[in-house]
Amino acid sequence: MIARRVRCALVVLGALAGVSAAAPPSDQVPLLERQYLTGDWNGIRPLLEADGFRPYLTYTGTLWSNLAGGLHRGVRVNGYLDFGLEIDLAKLGTWDGLGFHADFHWWQGSRPTQKLIGGLIAMALSDWEAAATLRVFNLYLRQAFDDDRFVVKLGQIAADTDFMISRYGGLFLNAAFGDLPSQNLNLDAPVYPLAGPGVFLSGRPNEWLTSRFGAYTGDAGDDVAGNHGFGWKLGNNAGYTFFTEIAATAPAGALPATYTLGGIYDTGGSAQFGTGVRRTSHYELYLMVDQALIANDQGDPVLGVFAEITGSPHSCSTTGTAASDGICTHDERTSTSTPSRRRSL
Repeated sequence: MIARRVRCALVVLGALAGVSAAAPPSDQVPLLERQYLTGDWNGIRPLLEADGFRPYLTYTGTLWSNLAGGLHRGVRVNGYLDFGLEIDLAKLGTWDGLGFHADFHWWQGSRPTQKLIGGLIAMALSDWEAAATLRVFNLYLRQAFDDDRFVVKLGQIAADTDFMISRYGGLFLNAAFGDLPSQNLNLDAPVYPLAGPGVFLSGRPNEWLTSRFGAYTGDAGDDVAGNHGFGWKLGNNAGYTFFTEIAATAPAGALPATYTLGGIYDTGGSAQFGTGVRRTSHYELYLMVDQALIANDQGDPVLGVFAEITGSPHSCSTTGTAASDGICTHDERTSTSTPSRRRSL
């Protein structure tokens, strides 16, 4: 048995070496002008993509320094590793439009918000702050119809992969809208850095209008080092969270713009973030605007603005004791929220 496995391994290695030798050498493109930093792997990458496999890996390093105020002065160095794989299952013999997506992430180092500044993680310095652990993130099947006019995803999904996304806000290190503070303080839906069981549907009835709907578990678990991506709960006790959006784009000939009206509803369920207080039903509405002010000859934005307003009938405290931090009360005041962190996937 061992000898047979060794022979099989040698055959595989020999085949890969033959493919590598037969493949044409990669173009001598300057490092900063390459589409991929590591090139085409001596011809292996195009062969993988031709068979439907598209792996990726991105590493981001950050350095934070607090010069005054906050909790402590000092410097923190962090790393963020994001890697995964897209598989076009149609190229492997299934029906058209079916694909599989898997991605993983690893935040390295302490959280600069907690160590240097203080305050809520919902208002973190970096969109990527999370427990320092390797974690499975999105893991789902994707079925597209009619050239992506209609899309269905099923599996382990982070809601903010598809919802609450600002094209312009996402350009900044910690100015992306993402999951709203009033949402991520009082709900426990799957948003970065945690994903959970869910289903997502989107439709584009015409070129300027897109609608989206997602249903997810209401308990994505805790962002702790011991949770490697499967700490969520599912069922009536955990509750459910629903997201919906309608997005309209500017007509042809006008400056590029997207106007998004969205809503979130949580049925309530298991205790929020280990406080011992059960979540009660909760909903929010939000409006997002991405508006180009100047566009180039190709119609791409050169200068633009983004804005968001959100409201909920529940007032949410962001101060107080650990037992009551972030838990909504039920008077009928409307509150607004400022931008929060989001995973840019």
